Amino acid sequence: MNLKTQRIKYILCDLLATAAGWLSFYVYRVDVTGKQTVPTLWEYLALPQVQINLVLVPLAWMMLYAFSGYYKRPYFKSHTDELQCTFWSIVFGTLVAFFAMVIDDVPFVNDEDFA
Repeated sequence: MNLKTQRIKYILCDLLATAAGWLSFYVYRVDVTGKQTVPTLWEYLALPQVQINLVLVPLAWMMLYAFSGYYKRPYFKSHTDELQCTFWSIVFGTLVAFFAMVIDDVPFVNDEDFA
């Protein structure tokens, strides 16, 4: 197997895992917060916001992994180096995602409420 094929396998597996993880998290988040009521999973997947997130979020994670050098050497990786690279990429990405969701969840406040 050549280097390019192995790199593509890594990327495809990461894309699928990220999309599945994000979908599971988003369904759980919507269920717990009660922001939306969606009767079935298929109707939920038909929502434009969900479809956009299922494309953009995995691509953002792949870019983060690529910038961290995760896909440079698919062969002969040190397990320690790989664990460290993955850990710090996930910490950074999770912090960015958390603050993006906090901003998304902040209710809009009318200026009249403070008058």
